[in-house]
Amino acid sequence: MSKAEEYAKVAEEAHQAGIQAGSNHAPEPMVISYSGKTETISTGVCGFAWVLVFPASQGFGRWATKMRIGTKAYGGGMQIWVSYYGQSMEMKLEYAKAYSAVLNKYGIQAYAESRMD
Repeated sequence: MSKAEEYAKVAEEAHQAGIQAGSNHAPEPMVISYSGKTETISTGVCGFAWVLVFPASQGFGRWATKMRIGTKAYGGGMQIWVSYYGQSMEMKLEYAKAYSAVLNKYGIQAYAESRMD
């Protein structure tokens, strides 16, 4: 099996783990009040999440960039944006955590990161 085929299998395993983790997560609902009204957002706070992979210039990082799975990250590394789960930062973060855990299992340095919008 070629390195590219190995990386493709790892990426698919990571993606499936991410989908399962994100889908099974029940976010803490966000309650907002405005103009005398109260609204509950069941998917929680809005935000973004991504997986940060090091190094970007070799191994899995280089392969993922070539495959357009990820892009070079500001400040170093390569990032894989989570584009599932609408605006739910919590669900996206759970996906990113599971994805990075699979990469780490295979010796690929990866971290889950997020930012509230």
